[in-house]
Amino acid sequence: MEYTDTKDTLNLLHKTIRKVSEDIENFKFNTAISQLMICVNTLTDQTNISKDTLQTLTILISPFAPHLAEEIRCNILGNDFSIFTKATRPIYDENLLTEDTIKIAVQFNGKVR
Repeated sequence: MEYTDTKDTLNLLHKTIRKVSEDIENFKFNTAISQLMICVNTLTDQTNISKDTLQTLTILISPFAPHLAEEIRCNILGNDFSIFTKATRPIYDENLLTEDTIKIAVQFNGKVR
């Protein structure tokens, strides 16, 4: 069965790609791992996730947990090649980073509305 990702899932995935890529370049590994945890926790709550999203996530995880990423990619996702030989770093899409709605907190007489 082929699943498709929602717009929110793609938005989160591309934000994660951007954040992890920038953090690795700037040697901010703790915040890169934090963003990966946010992404994984959000994806865990969803029922349908596409195989492409999982493939991208394994590539992002690979610098921090190479053995886990390799096991997921080969044994669970069914790829017959190593993540370190043919996989390329994902590139984020600027168009998928935009938000449709913004929440603004308004306060009247000391009460948030």
